[in-house]
Amino acid sequence: MQAARATHRPLCLVHESDPDKNGTPLDELVAGCPAELRAFIFEGRRPLLPWLRLRDFQLVTLISIAEQLLLHSPAYSGHAALPLKVAGDVRELTIRLERPVLLYASRADPGATEVATELQGCVEANDGPSSRRSRASSSAGDEESTRAGAGRRRLRGQTARRRARRTFSCC
Repeated sequence: MQAARATHRPLCLVHESDPDKNGTPLDELVAGCPAELRAFIFEGRRPLLPWLRLRDFQLVTLISIAEQLLLHSPAYSGHAALPLKVAGDVRELTIRLERPVLLYASRADPGATEVATELQGCVEANDGPSSRRSRASSSAGDEESTRAGAGRRRLRGQTARRRARRTFSCC
């Protein structure tokens, strides 16, 4: 890394998070990185590519690695992105649900609302903004700590209350 920094070499960061495959949480990697290299490696505009074990997601990551490498080559240095594709690329598929879905996103899960909003945007992109095929909703939650344990307990409680009221039905 010191040689890459000294010679201004680009980096392509790929993150393995699965502990069974010697993966490490990103915050631990950042904390364990020497202070003099931390900014060079982790700060800036370079993407951090996740390495996931499912074939389709691995293919997406491999395409992203190829894109990063090509963008730093002389032939493509002026490009911001490359439209790389591989036959069977999951990013080219249109996913349709057989029936409408109501997705609850708990406020106790910090990333759930963001994911639900992104999914809803994908549905609207495929079906149009007036589509009632799927809908995302944030379930009520208080503003107490969202630490993992407390968050899981609140999520279980919210889910149990929703089940008791039978509000998991489709739209």
